[in-house]
Amino acid sequence: MSSGHDARRRRLADALPLLLVCAAAFATAWPAVRDLRWPGDPDLFRDLAQAQTMADGGVLDDPAYANKRLWYPPLVPGLVAGAAVVAGAEVPLAYVRLGPLLNLAAPVAFFVLLRAWLSPGAALVATFHMVFLRPVDSPAWLAATYSPWLLAPVFVQAPFYLGLLAVARGLAHGGPALVAGGLLAGVVALGHVAPAVLLALFAALLAARAPRLRAPRLALTGVLAAAVASPLIYALVVGHRLQVRNPEPLSWIWAAFLDPAAVRRAVTGTGLELALGGAALLLALRRRDPRHVPLLAWAAASLAGLAHALLAPSLGLPLVAPLHHFVFAWRAVQSALIGLAVAAGLGWLAGRLRSSWRERPPAWPPAAATAALIAAVLPTYAARRCFTAERASALAESGWRDRAEAVRWLRAHTAREAVIAAEDDLALRVALAAGRRTLALDPRFSSPYVLLGPRQRRRDALLLRAQRGDEAGLLAMARDAGVEYVLARPAQVAALRADRVAWSSPTLALVRVGP
Repeated sequence: MSSGHDARRRRLADALPLLLVCAAAFATAWPAVRDLRWPGDPDLFRDLAQAQTMADGGVLDDPAYANKRLWYPPLVPGLVAGAAVVAGAEVPLAYVRLGPLLNLAAPVAFFVLLRAWLSPGAALVATFHMVFLRPVDSPAWLAATYSPWLLAPVFVQAPFYLGLLAVARGLAHGGPALVAGGLLAGVVALGHVAPAVLLALFAALLAARAPRLRAPRLALTGVLAAAVASPLIYALVVGHRLQVRNPEPLSWIWAAFLDPAAVRRAVTGTGLELALGGAALLLALRRRDPRHVPLLAWAAASLAGLAHALLAPSLGLPLVAPLHHFVFAWRAVQSALIGLAVAAGLGWLAGRLRSSWRERPPAWPPAAATAALIAAVLPTYAARRCFTAERASALAESGWRDRAEAVRWLRAHTAREAVIAAEDDLALRVALAAGRRTLALDPRFSSPYVLLGPRQRRRDALLLRAQRGDEAGLLAMARDAGVEYVLARPAQVAALRADRVAWSSPTLALVRVGP
């Protein structure tokens, strides 16, 4: 009886620090979004357009272009679309409110993964570092962490970490873990391409250690993953034939990364982080603990992905995803290594102070220490960019009433496949947010598989005719392009007849140019 009680007490002691970490993170994130109705990040506008299209029934449709298939991994937009339909909520509101809750899965999965590969102390230190110890001015998509914003790379951390654990166990032992690994790999592929590539590379590295035994298991993992990811594979292979015609979404570089020093800082972190990570790698290699083998394979796969993203442009090789996604993934490994190094150091110190701790460490000090550390870092954590500047941007978007009214009007008075011609910004933030199509879009958010140049030229010519008041030319061009409405600022369409304006506000106007 007492042994069972001790086991439950030990499990609670293991879980309590993680619960404190998650509670503190959520308590900071929820106030940042609870009064918002729209997100502020352009990536989230791309994603909510996909979610709105899926909620309207176009499960495999491109949200921007009529008669085209989707291209961006649909997992997160699909989850939001499903939640919005079930709850009867607006998709933008669902995107804002679900972020703080769903993203909690990432630190929990991170802890579960490292708890299986390392000690409880190492898993806790690593998770604390991953959640709280990121630079204040760093965007959430640059380093693996918790965030209030439901960005695909942030959410997909959870299935990725659990996939690492299941794939490692499945390749080593087979059985249910093998099936779980394949299914989770497919879920990751539906979520984002960069972690899917890293998970595949991780599996290949582990399979190479015992190829005769593990090759069949690796093949089964791949088959199961392909089955789960088949909707996306179908859209890319059958719908687009994998012909890249707009490389901008794959090769986009964050402006700060034009400075090599900024890339170096993002990859290495602080000097202390670099030293701890290196010490942990040496420790893992020296000990040759079997539990460390998957960690080393994960580190090797992440470094290989990072090296490819850094060197591919100069070598003329194709990119599978922009550089920042691989920096993001590498920083998760760095947190794991820091956890290993710090826990090893604390274990050595505890052993020196009290030798009995080596056999039976006290249960409750980790929770007390975690609470104290959270209290120490919380003011800095609350000043992070995702809680301040990104909230301010979302607050401005939520206060733009004209956009909300335009979206409601478009959804009430136009068909789902209606094409709205607009400048890049209005196309993304208004037309696509309404679940309607457009003629051309910002290259960063446009499909890599759709030729964009002719569309941009036709759109620009059409808007120029509207601005000049050339109704005959405007209507003829709109008919040829299949455009039903022009969305613009009121001053840009002031030269057209007033009865052409179907809806207007102080900041937006919709001009009917089609049937």
